[in-house]
Amino acid sequence: MKKMSDIDIKKMMETVSFELDRDLRLHPQKLELGKIELLTDSLKLPFSNIQKRLKEHALAPRPKETEIIKLEIKAYLKRLNANPLIPLKFRLEVLECIESHLYLFDDSIMTSVMNSHKLGIEMVQDAARKKQAYYPVLVEMICSSLELALDLLSTMLEKYHNPSIMTVRQVLDMARLGLVVTPLADDRELEKRLWKVISHYELLRCMDCYSKPPDIRNIMEQEISNYCKYIKPQLVRKGEPLPEATDSIFLVTNLALPGSKPYKAITLPAEAESDLIVMPISIFLKKIKQDFDRALNVYHHPEKQKDDLHTEKQCHDVIQGVNAIMYSLQKRTRSGGRAFVPGASLLISADAGKAFARINRRGSFISEDGLSSSEKNARWSLVNLSQKGVSVELLSTDIPAFQIGHLVSLTWVGKKSYGPNIGHIRWIREIKHGEWRLGIEFFELACEARRGAILGRSDKVNSRSWHLLVEQNNPNKIWFPEAIINEGMRFVQYIDGKGGIHCHVTQVLETYGNYSIGLIQQDQQSGIMLG
Repeated sequence: MKKMSDIDIKKMMETVSFELDRDLRLHPQKLELGKIELLTDSLKLPFSNIQKRLKEHALAPRPKETEIIKLEIKAYLKRLNANPLIPLKFRLEVLECIESHLYLFDDSIMTSVMNSHKLGIEMVQDAARKKQAYYPVLVEMICSSLELALDLLSTMLEKYHNPSIMTVRQVLDMARLGLVVTPLADDRELEKRLWKVISHYELLRCMDCYSKPPDIRNIMEQEISNYCKYIKPQLVRKGEPLPEATDSIFLVTNLALPGSKPYKAITLPAEAESDLIVMPISIFLKKIKQDFDRALNVYHHPEKQKDDLHTEKQCHDVIQGVNAIMYSLQKRTRSGGRAFVPGASLLISADAGKAFARINRRGSFISEDGLSSSEKNARWSLVNLSQKGVSVELLSTDIPAFQIGHLVSLTWVGKKSYGPNIGHIRWIREIKHGEWRLGIEFFELACEARRGAILGRSDKVNSRSWHLLVEQNNPNKIWFPEAIINEGMRFVQYIDGKGGIHCHVTQVLETYGNYSIGLIQQDQQSGIMLG
């Protein structure tokens, strides 16, 4: 490592002093301080009781008990936050105990712990102004707080919700302070930990999480966690020269614009126009590409799995996760124009069978007078419309009963229809609390709807019947309105009112949230030929 000159050290100390004096603004409102309490049994005993109950509850969780303990923890943390004279060591002991049991509770308890962390950081920041020995403690607390913020971000993205600008600003302010103080904390492992959590947080903010089903999003996040250790974030202050272009690709966060996502940059200007966090990602991309190529090779050659000690699922996860990361980092432009249709709305149903039945009927619409009261409340308003799809919006406190990839039935409300009657959910997003938006891609594949029914024993037709979709270019490829189908599943399909054709599934190609696709073969005893 290059040795710093006396001038570099002096400049760094001045920067640290400046950042330590900066108001982090971690609390939007002033804390309501309670009566000043010393660390006596009145504080120690309730915490000992919480510790004991958490250990017991972890062994045998019960829903009712979970809610009671959660309320007790929140009340205790509120009491702790209202008394800034409580020793830092005890405060950290409380937070460490609660954090180790966060998996038992919902994300509301995480927010309470995060608030306690913020207060702790402000306390240590004040102590670090007077004594350099507090630098490692400050960085440790910043790392813990950022890791908690990362967990909260992940939880919010699971619900298709964006973090607030205020939350992101607080996270970036803590990251800025951490990057400045860490070099003087003289702890290499702590520095790596800080780099990793900042890189992970910013990469996750940069990802396209709203168009990924839960399983793909979880795989993508795991792959980010595996590889973000190869990124070394740097703080570049306004007016300072940017890092020498030893790297060819960067992820850049503008600290003056917390509402904007990090962006990928191939070239950097001579000097920063505002405070930036610059993350060289060439090595990161090279590593994930190497493991992607290896996983792809092993996936297509099962005999190699014995030597590489990779299962088919592990290879599949790497391929899916890396694909999702690379797609999110690509710069994309909108294809085609967007039209705005004031007053138009849609009824959307996640019943795939209902959608299949309407595949051959274009232009289905209903007048507003023909809607029931429940349908009127369930209408999605059109945000914009294109030839390929539509964006719609609904004001509701309930989470929509849709998943990414669902095939849905569309009923246009008004005097005309503006597109097909069937489409795929491509993204879901909660713009703000209670304001949901969906992106729907119109279904354009040439298909024919047929009736079908499960075959039971002795070739008896089961009472369970549905509509099927048959691809016109491949009559042996069938879409089933079932989330799960199995190879060998026997069923009957009817064509133009003729007798039933007995078939069975030979291969399951894809399974989605509310439908599956499989290859089928006609049973020999059927007299009618497919096609």
